[in-house]
Amino acid sequence: MLKQFLAKIPNHIKLVVKIYLLNLVLFLGYRLIFYTVNQSSNIDTVPVFEKIWAFRMGLEFDTAVFCWITFLPWTIWSVAYFFNKPTIYKIGFYLFLGFQLLYHFICIANIPYFTQFGSHLNKNALLWSEEPSFIFGLIFGSIYYWSYLLLYLFIGIILVKISSKLFLNFKIASSHTLKPKWYHAIIVFSLFAGLLVLGSRGRISERTGIHEGLAIVSQNNFINQIAINPNFTFWKSVLYTKNSK
Repeated sequence: MLKQFLAKIPNHIKLVVKIYLLNLVLFLGYRLIFYTVNQSSNIDTVPVFEKIWAFRMGLEFDTAVFCWITFLPWTIWSVAYFFNKPTIYKIGFYLFLGFQLLYHFICIANIPYFTQFGSHLNKNALLWSEEPSFIFGLIFGSIYYWSYLLLYLFIGIILVKISSKLFLNFKIASSHTLKPKWYHAIIVFSLFAGLLVLGSRGRISERTGIHEGLAIVSQNNFINQIAINPNFTFWKSVLYTKNSK
């Protein structure tokens, strides 16, 4: 029965789930590095349960930011699935991959940013745009920052290779799949769209979606910063700032 159920799930949805799991593993790795590099001596008194719960809450923030970048590529893949246009799949894949590379860059850049400024990456990081020589000197003049750039290049290569392999397997599987019935495609589209909406909100509650306050699990401020994905603070501060410039 399980095999029959899985066989009815469109291949592009299976691909999204696989990429989601890959991103969760990478996000967890960044969070562990963030915890190791930026932890202070006073966290020794923090109960282990609170630390574990902070990492668990991180799954909600990671899921939310992943769903943000999934909407457009998944919509493109759904159009290709509905109208049986396999050539469109490649457009969605490269768009999806570009979004992921950008989000992972922000996660890695956030680690040294927090070390220096004591907060997650936000719009303040862009205030040096009028003095590019200063910021480039700050970044490339330190071996410490070069190490994170090399880490990003390493992760980027892994992400591209694994994602490309998954997409290749997806194309092979799709070539042997019959054209879906229109009502089946609509049902699948509606159900998964609902899951993406719930995932992007991070909460089932109608009153409010996911917010920084949900990361507060301890009286220790640093522990409360562990759960937050820097993409959440960065894009929220950039897109919802009153100063458009």
